Amino acid sequence: MADQIRALSGEMRQRQFNVVVMVPDSLVLQVMKARADVKGYSLVFTWDVEFPPGVILNPLSYSAVDHATSSLFHNAAASVGRPVAALFPWRIYRRTIEYDIRRRNQVNSDPAGQNAGVRIDSLIAWTINDKDEMACLVQMGVSGIITDKIGDLLAVAAANGR
Repeated sequence: MADQIRALSGEMRQRQFNVVVMVPDSLVLQVMKARADVKGYSLVFTWDVEFPPGVILNPLSYSAVDHATSSLFHNAAASVGRPVAALFPWRIYRRTIEYDIRRRNQVNSDPAGQNAGVRIDSLIAWTINDKDEMACLVQMGVSGIITDKIGDLLAVAAANGR
């Protein structure tokens, strides 16, 4: 698959994009990153963070940026999915994204500090299908949104100059 992506990206030189491989399992992530390094693939990896169903008392413990900057991974992208089966899912998600944006800015503004050698280039929100939530996340500063409603996302992006 990575060979096909590389061929496609060569054909689309006028556009700039990154291929982000989102992996829900830490062991699989380690193996995939090692293989990509050996093969020389220029891919961005992220360990997906998902909220469990039920009551979530500390949403900040599901920080995608904290996962991405852990000593095991040092990923350039961080991704967190919107809670599906939780009380007040949007409130929980928005609080987590706010924290992740602050953490991303901390990490990126102190390259010699605690997270030396780590930079978070992308904060990806998924799966966001509500147009108002998309607009809120864009205004908050997420780098990418995964959705089932591409038309709504295009309209939100255009309305926000992106």
